[in-house]
Amino acid sequence: MKTVAVASLLALTVATPAFAADFTGFRAGATIGMADENFLGDDIFTYGVNVGYDYAFGKLITGFTAEYQESGKTGVGRDLSIVTRIGSKVTDNALVYGLIGYTNQGIENSPIELDGVRVGLGVEYALTPKVYSNVEYRYSNYERGVELHQTLIGLGVRF
Repeated sequence: MKTVAVASLLALTVATPAFAADFTGFRAGATIGMADENFLGDDIFTYGVNVGYDYAFGKLITGFTAEYQESGKTGVGRDLSIVTRIGSKVTDNALVYGLIGYTNQGIENSPIELDGVRVGLGVEYALTPKVYSNVEYRYSNYERGVELHQTLIGLGVRF
């Protein structure tokens, strides 16, 4: 499976015409990944959708992302977040960024909601002028001592 994924990525890279990604404007995407209370979460399957907008100041890119996430584990509810991100183009098609913002964890079948702070690091790669993929690590620190680590991959479109 790893060989197929690497070969597919290599073929896509070779087959894609040369272009410089803009990394600005409105974007929408979806993510899947793993989460839990330990570094590089590996216990809970999670998935979500997000929208955002980015601005460029030379190689510096800044913007915001609003996201809705769910998990595949009973007892764990939805997660809402709004974060700001700031990064830098490291190649014509790659962006490295950090993020910080607000997150709110709902508990399944409960009126309890936990407010928190989210920080993270990510890499976004433009597959075409409009389609991108990304990988993110996130850490969320909620009220009542609750912590969550997430490792996610995503796919999105810029408009």
